[in-house]
This record gives sequence, structure tokens and C-alpha cells, in this order.
Amino acid sequence: MTPQREAMRLFDESYGCRPSWVSFAPGRVEVLGNHTDYNEGFVMPFALDRGTSLAVRERDDHLCRIVSRDFPGQAEFSLDQIESDPSISWADYPKGVLWALKSEGLPLKGFDGAVASDVPLAAGLSSSAALEVATALAAEKLAGSDLETMSLAKLCQKAENEFVGVRCGILDQFSSLFGQPNCGLFLDCRTLEYSVLPLGDAKLSLLICDTQEKHNLISSKYNERRQECEAAAHHLAKRDGSIRSLRDVTLSLLEKGRKDLPEDVFRRAKHVVMENERVLAGKEALERGDLDDLGRLMWKSHESSRDLFENSTEKLNFLVQTAQSLPGCLGAKLCGGGFGGCTVHLVRTETREQVREALESSFRVSYSTDFKPYACGIGGGARVEAVG
Repeated sequence: MTPQREAMRLFDESYGCRPSWVSFAPGRVEVLGNHTDYNEGFVMPFALDRGTSLAVRERDDHLCRIVSRDFPGQAEFSLDQIESDPSISWADYPKGVLWALKSEGLPLKGFDGAVASDVPLAAGLSSSAALEVATALAAEKLAGSDLETMSLAKLCQKAENEFVGVRCGILDQFSSLFGQPNCGLFLDCRTLEYSVLPLGDAKLSLLICDTQEKHNLISSKYNERRQECEAAAHHLAKRDGSIRSLRDVTLSLLEKGRKDLPEDVFRRAKHVVMENERVLAGKEALERGDLDDLGRLMWKSHESSRDLFENSTEKLNFLVQTAQSLPGCLGAKLCGGGFGGCTVHLVRTETREQVREALESSFRVSYSTDFKPYACGIGGGARVEAVG
């Protein structure tokens, strides 16, 4: 059952009537560009054909009630007083979006809502941003507003930064809103200029391997890594006043300033500087249809995350290392913030099942636990539809 139908069914079970609108926002994988977005760098994401839906029906007051298929309890709050509730922490994501939209003066309406998703939670596939974007589209529709798409992405990022407390960049929200079927995306996170990279006739699939190591970006070292990146840029700016972020740093300049940086901070910065170079090289590879080169860059990206940024884990490393010997797997790397979650594997469609079975078998032998890699297509962006 699709997330849209599941959300509609949950709505009917919870409120005894049909919703008026249902939104859908996809999850994403970043094929290249790990932790580059908040450093004003470059990213290359693909939207997935899996996502999160929110079914809603307008109320005649300012009350919002939201239930989720994945979490117990009902979030209930007034648009006049949007506050975090630690007992229903998942609701901070839709609350944060409503708070951000309200700050822009949108005439928000109270609603009853139901959420359903087929994106694994806390796995690095941006389930949180999918929920944010689904909420934004539904709330915008109820308000009768039509914000520019990039503005909507910025407001969803603001919700996660300032309401939820994760200092993420705009990668996840952008990917969910701008994804196109069978296309990669390239985004300059400073200028917000982007391009669509069609995959043409390439028969590609994405294998997502969830380690079941749930990461929580609020309590993980995500914010610490961001602080280390900012510290590196700050120190290097003393040498060159034109430096605003690690986006402006070359490898040569970083090496010259190495003695001024703690070793950990130097390694974090080196990862980001080289990852930006990999994204630009990956864009060129896709434009000329060189998928083998794109895969090579993915292997290098994971090595850098493992050795320099240190946001990988034993299980993530195992899956990537195992995949390197499998015919038909072009590239693999950790996905998202890291510190657990998923790996993404770029595979030729005709070898997908063989790669999946080999990864499943190897993981079960090594860790004595069931493991189900699953295939994803490269899907389109977020949307909202009237319920007939």
C-alpha cells in the first residue's frame, strides 16, 4: 500500500471521515556531497520513490491534531501556541514547519492529520525532511497560499534548525521538493543554483542497506562535526579574508594552514574540501554518461567519511567493503549524517538481485542477524492532491 493510501486509511480510522488533501514528499539519498551542504558547498542527491504522506482535513478552529502510523500517541496543539512536547518528540517536525510558515505570515488553518511513510526512520534517508515537506505542502494548500518552491525548502530547513535543533543544511528539503524521476540533482548550496542530470537510458537501481543502527542527529555528533567545520573555516579566514566557509578553501590552502588547526579539525575540513571536488567531478561524470567514474567517486567518498570525517560505523564499513567485490555494483557509501543508518549502493539493474542476495548473506554470516536490503527507484518530487 502506498503512503498516500495508508495515510488516508489511518485518517479514516482516527477521525471517522475522509481527508480533503493528501501530500507526498520523497526521501532522498545523497550520492555525493556528505556534510558539504552546511559548508556552502555542492551536493548531488537523488530523490527516492519512497516517501511520507500527510492526509489532512481543515478544522474550523486553530487546533491541530496529528497521528502517525509509526509512533504512538496523538499530537494536539493550537496554532496560537506552537511548542515542543518531549513526550511526542516526532511531532516537532510538523510543528516546526507550521511555526516557520506562521513566522512568514501565512494564514494557517487548524487541521486533523494522519501521517504514513515507507521511508525507514533514523536511517539517513531524510525521513524527517520528508515529513517537514509533506506538512508544508498540506498546510500551504489549506491556507490557500502558493510559496515559491525554494522558499518552501528554506522554511523547512529553518524549522529543523531553529525549532527541532538540528543544524542541517538545505540538502534534504531541496531534494524532496525538486526531485525528478530517473534524474540526479546538482545543487550549489551557496547560490542555490541547481541543475537536473538525466540518467537517460541507464538501467540503474539503488540498493539501500539499513544497518538498523538508528541515528539521532540531535544527540549524535552531527552538530559537533558542524562546529569543527566552522572552526576550520574561521582559522583559515585569518590567513585569507575572502574565506567565508569551507566552500572557499582549496586543498593547497588547507595544507598551508594545517599547523594552526587541531588534527581532528584538519581532517574534518579535508573531507569537506575533497568531497566538494568529488561532487563537481561526479556532475561531469553524469553529464558524459560515465557511471563507472561516478561509482569510483562514491567509493572515495566513503573512504573519506570513514577515515577523515569519522562518521561511519563498523557495519556501514562492512557493507561498503563487501560491495566492492560484487560485479554490477558501481559504487557505495554511507548515506546521510552517518553515525549509523544506511549505505546506498549504485547497481546495474540486471545485477540487482545478485548484489542484494550477496550483501544479505554476508551480513547475516558476520552479524548473526536478519538483514533486508531493499531496492529503490529514482523518483519525483513532492506533491499534494485533492482527495476525490
